[in-house]
Amino acid sequence: MTTFSREGVAATAAAALIFALGLVAINATHTRWEDQISRQTRHIVNDQAHDLELHVQRSLAGAKILAKFIQLQNGRVDGFDAMAHTIHGDLGGITNLQLAPDGIISFIHPLQGHEKALGHNLLVDDKRRKEALLARDTHQLTVAGPFELLQGGMAIVGRQPVYLSAQSAPEISSVNREDSELGSVPTPAAFWGFASVLIYMDKLLSLTELPNLGSQGYDYQIWRLNPDTAQREIIAGQALPASAERERAVVTLPNNFWFLEIAYQGPVLSRYWIMTLVALNILITLLAGCWLYNLMLRPRELRRLVQERTRDIDTKNQQLSLDKLELRKFRNAVNDSGNCIVITDAQGTIE
Repeated sequence: MTTFSREGVAATAAAALIFALGLVAINATHTRWEDQISRQTRHIVNDQAHDLELHVQRSLAGAKILAKFIQLQNGRVDGFDAMAHTIHGDLGGITNLQLAPDGIISFIHPLQGHEKALGHNLLVDDKRRKEALLARDTHQLTVAGPFELLQGGMAIVGRQPVYLSAQSAPEISSVNREDSELGSVPTPAAFWGFASVLIYMDKLLSLTELPNLGSQGYDYQIWRLNPDTAQREIIAGQALPASAERERAVVTLPNNFWFLEIAYQGPVLSRYWIMTLVALNILITLLAGCWLYNLMLRPRELRRLVQERTRDIDTKNQQLSLDKLELRKFRNAVNDSGNCIVITDAQGTIE
């Protein structure tokens, strides 16, 4: 039957404790790393969502300013280019500004590169009609897109409906009369058309730090629920892996929401690194166990050495006592003898 010494049991228990503490330390390191990455990612996604929302709202303000300009001129478009040039320069982030009397795009600044959009009827085109009607009927600015433009490129469009007071409004167009017959909600003011701002997605994103996240080990995607299909639709960035740990923030638009998600894809404590730490922990545990076992054996070894030395000393003391006894006998014999005693060495030489 195998027996275990007290020192062996104690060393094994201490080694097991060291191994457990090592595993706890490895797990704490891994958890702390993940928490740090999660906090940093959450901070980035919130900041970028807020930044993106501010840039969108700033650019959309151009449509409201342009709409007010038309109202102050009672529907006349005199000075549109000068006003649009000022708005374009002051607000930034805007690709162009548009006026669409009766829903038909008739004026664009700057026009170069966007000529294909002229004459486009926002109230007829199926791809644009929904947001345009929503803006007209609610009297509120709406955001359409992102979508592929006729002139090329992905963009969003902010459309501010323009209504003129009954006293100053020109005769309501045939388009308005047709929509009224279809049951649109009547308003005390006449619908003039739309003042719009067009914002290229690439230009909008360049105003944020999102394009630079890749160099920092992060990937991002912006998605929305398509208003027509109610399906998730990625509108910027790249699709994140399903297994990616991501943080999400909401970008609020006048009539919709975008969702910004960011995931850390940089260096992490990989499974191989964790296994390396575990192996190192096992090695340290074995070395510590052996050292502790040997350390605990030292008192026993010392006791054994002391006992051996004690036995040696006792043996020598016994031999010394015997030698003293023999010497005493010899001395007594000499003292009691009346004969002459000569002491020689082994060769007979007298000493």
